[in-house]
Amino acid sequence: MLEGKKVAATIDQLEQADRKVVLTAAPDKHEMVMIARIQGLSATPHLVSLAGQPSLPQLAALIDCARLFIGVDSAPMHMAATPYIELFGPTKLQFWRPWGDHNRVIWAGDYGPLPHPDTIDTNTRQRYLSTISVEDVVEGHQEFFT
Repeated sequence: MLEGKKVAATIDQLEQADRKVVLTAAPDKHEMVMIARIQGLSATPHLVSLAGQPSLPQLAALIDCARLFIGVDSAPMHMAATPYIELFGPTKLQFWRPWGDHNRVIWAGDYGPLPHPDTIDTNTRQRYLSTISVEDVVEGHQEFFT
């Protein structure tokens, strides 16, 4: 995912008094630390964390009620039927990108070179999505709220 500072900055730019921003994550120790860091960096008063709490069916229902989903190439993205912004790193974009008209894909490969998807070391701490700019995510949001 984007580094914590960029996620917090994105949240702060998207936040509005009439909306809640909800953070979710798997109940993984590293993801929980990441969510706590994002919460600590964000100035948004309407930030809610459900990290580690919902089951997959509950998460699907939460996403279904959302006005916009912003996420990475993962199971929740594939469950989203609501408008969404999807952040992709070194993956086979042509196979895994979302279908339909209510989405915007932001690919890290547009910001710099990425390794071939078949050569990715999944145990690396390298975060290819960190090259994606906050401004482009915020701009993508405007497509759904103008």
